[in-house]
Amino acid sequence: MTNWQKPLRFLWISLTLSALLAAQPSVEHYDTQNRRIFELLADSMELNGEIIEGSGNILVVSSGYYANADFAYYNTTTREILLEGNVHVFQGESLYMRAQKVRLQLDENFALLAPLYLQETTTGIWITAQEAEMRKTSYELRNSTFSSCSIELPIWGIAFSSGNYNTEDSWLSLWNARLYAYKYPVFYLPYFAFSLDQKRKTGFLFPRLKTSRNDGFVYNQPFFYAIDERQDATITTMMRSKRGYGAELEYRYADDTNQILKLNLGYFGVKESYQKQYDLANTKYKGFQLLYTRYNLFEILPSHFHENGFYIDWSNINDVDYLHIREHDSIDVDIYDSLLTSRINFFLNGANDYFGAYVRYQIDLAQISNQDTAQILPSLQYHRYTAPFFWDKVTYNIDFRTNNYTSRSGYSIVQNEIHLPIAFTQSLFQDYLFFKVATEFQAVRADFYRRDSRPNELTPGTVFANEYRVAFYSDLARPYSDFLHSLHLEADYKLNGFLHQSGNDVFEIEGDYNALGLKAQQYFHFNNGMQIAHKIAQPIYTHGNATTYGDFEHEISLIPNDNWTLTSSFFYSPSKRKIAEISHDVSYTDEQIAIYAGHFRRRAYMRFLEQTWDWNAANFIHAGINKRFEWFDLFGSIGYDYDRQYFRTWNVGIHKAIRCFSYRVRLASEVRPLLTSSGVRPQEEKYIMFEVGLLPLVTLPLKISVEGL
Repeated sequence: MTNWQKPLRFLWISLTLSALLAAQPSVEHYDTQNRRIFELLADSMELNGEIIEGSGNILVVSSGYYANADFAYYNTTTREILLEGNVHVFQGESLYMRAQKVRLQLDENFALLAPLYLQETTTGIWITAQEAEMRKTSYELRNSTFSSCSIELPIWGIAFSSGNYNTEDSWLSLWNARLYAYKYPVFYLPYFAFSLDQKRKTGFLFPRLKTSRNDGFVYNQPFFYAIDERQDATITTMMRSKRGYGAELEYRYADDTNQILKLNLGYFGVKESYQKQYDLANTKYKGFQLLYTRYNLFEILPSHFHENGFYIDWSNINDVDYLHIREHDSIDVDIYDSLLTSRINFFLNGANDYFGAYVRYQIDLAQISNQDTAQILPSLQYHRYTAPFFWDKVTYNIDFRTNNYTSRSGYSIVQNEIHLPIAFTQSLFQDYLFFKVATEFQAVRADFYRRDSRPNELTPGTVFANEYRVAFYSDLARPYSDFLHSLHLEADYKLNGFLHQSGNDVFEIEGDYNALGLKAQQYFHFNNGMQIAHKIAQPIYTHGNATTYGDFEHEISLIPNDNWTLTSSFFYSPSKRKIAEISHDVSYTDEQIAIYAGHFRRRAYMRFLEQTWDWNAANFIHAGINKRFEWFDLFGSIGYDYDRQYFRTWNVGIHKAIRCFSYRVRLASEVRPLLTSSGVRPQEEKYIMFEVGLLPLVTLPLKISVEGL
């Protein structure tokens, strides 16, 4: 039943009740405590022996349900009602039942229904039965079928010889279940049970199946445990016939603010034969992750702070293949290149002051050992927000931070730094131009501590410096008859002040070079919906008598209408006289097709970023399409690396989703890292993924590895 049908249904019930409750004659029945059990109303009634016969606009009103029919027969001795002809029963707000004959036993709340049509309006699933019995809150069903598709010719349906439907917990149990595609049987289960509503219930979920040339037959069986209203967990056993066995626990808890805490624990044991075959670095994959965000964790705080927050995303795994073994995205992890980063953040925020404490822990998944991986345990920050300094045109702020850099080997470094900028801002020419002059004092000290018993050979490092900034900027906007044009122009010059440095130099600070930044941005907003954004920037660095031009940046974005988006950007290296980085992206979307394509190229040793050269090179294209047809949607995507001359990823397939049914067939290739005793090496996997969705019941996936493609 659609959403617009629901209010019409209840309006019809209300009008029917209003009209028929005033009808005569009527029959009422009461229990021993003088509580009314039911009321029978009809246009006309006749007494025939012990049977009261009613006809015309029959309405039975009882505790928990309403029923109407063409005819009613009430046995005054057995207190049994028989309803015949177009019987409709409305029970609660979500259950709709239709039958040709209903027998109600008032004392036992028992009914015989033949035939039966029952529908759960939340999910759209309907059930038909040749014969059914209703006892209080459950139905005993025989020779039944259920589906969520059109009842005339359902795309899928499950027929069963007998079953039970409990209306209290919406639980349907089936025996001798046969899955049909249209009228053709495709699968058989001797027993099958599931819930028809959206409430969480304990039980086995559908398994995930896969075949792989490397891993053999893959079978993951999840079990869902509904602990209480705020807690649940999923326990998944994992079996890979060639590789090994394992299990995973996912625990979820909703706090009193509905923030979700997620805990993931996993273990997988690799067979010795598999470990030797692929020269794996580990025979056991272990990992966990804790993810939780909470605002206003502490309700009682000094009045100086009006809000606080806590965030933890802590992961620890011993092998990158642990992420591949799980094969699902229950909890995301923060991976940049090969680094798995964990974070714990806490902050106190007030109108004038901010305090933060941060912990960052990194695991290099490309390394067998992380003894030398640098960590920040912890980092503390105090920030004084920008405020007037004796005059509203003069402002200042303070930022202090202490960082504890450590690793399991070598040195730990405790670095303290403070920044104190003071700025004067003045508008000119009736706010057409703004002038800003600022100075910033900064001081940094680093102390070194050995992680072992060997003597400390490093002396503390100290830096005192300041710099000056002079900036002119303007923000202009002007409406025209067909469009609005806005323009931002900026020139920012940074000049070195004094610089004093002593001890070990293990950090870089601003202040050892002068810089001039030139930037212009403009936006066009047309009345027909078209938008254009344009940006250019040119930094210039000076160090002594040497002048270096940074990368010239040019970016333009064009949105002609609601369908098209085009962006282009490039960085030009004046010193190399070549384009250092360039990218183009275009996308088109309408009701029938969505398509995108893009190219990215960065030359090695070309990007110049504040006195440092970025040596990373990249050259790849990516493209994708999703086209709708009458019976299916076609989709595909590619990612090709020009420098290494291989497809980083590609996939192509078809899919379709309608109200009650969906399917997807996808042929894909992925390259994933494999940690061996000699380091990380890539492993390519090609596979076909089949997914069939019996909506809203379940989506069944099957992944089959293929070779030779």
